[in-house]
Amino acid sequence: MAEIKKVSAFDLEGTLLRPDRPLNQPPHVPADFYVFSSRLVHALIDAGHDTVLVTRAEQRASEEMVQKHGIPTMLGPAMMRGVLGGEQSYLPDGSPGVIYSNGDKGIQLKYYLLDNHNGEAGIDFAVGDTSDDAPMLAMARRGIAINPQDRFRASAMDRGHTIVDELYDNVTITNPGEQPFTLHVSDIHAMPPVDIIGLVDR
Repeated sequence: MAEIKKVSAFDLEGTLLRPDRPLNQPPHVPADFYVFSSRLVHALIDAGHDTVLVTRAEQRASEEMVQKHGIPTMLGPAMMRGVLGGEQSYLPDGSPGVIYSNGDKGIQLKYYLLDNHNGEAGIDFAVGDTSDDAPMLAMARRGIAINPQDRFRASAMDRGHTIVDELYDNVTITNPGEQPFTLHVSDIHAMPPVDIIGLVDR
């Protein structure tokens, strides 16, 4: 029997909302992943996960991030299932690509699992930074809320998700039932992939 592939989902984070962003940059433009999310994305790809970007961000910026980070699949608003009439969507080069999520991200992930994994796989890790991401975090074995604000932070804590706060050069990780610990981003960059995963998979 073939091994069921692990699936992990990430939102494209609005890193320009960071307090240290340049003042001349608009606050609503998603820039990239935070350092921790970027390292976790690459660690999970290295570990063989089917890693999916689930975003409402502008398509060109999203596709640039997919190519930059080598993420095999992206779910986002322009190609949401049912909107364009196709059940699966692909990047122009024919590689598995984008099913965009204007609606509930959890529902779109369920469609993706049915279409691509016969409904047998679940979501292993899910990472998000706003309340829009709550449905996909709720689906995951390990939900991770990064730089969550107010209501989303409270909800993530109530649901037992890991909280990651990245500010300037420090990353503070709070796993359920544990005391927070803080690492410098240089420590995060220096860690091997298995240790990056271990920071939030405890």
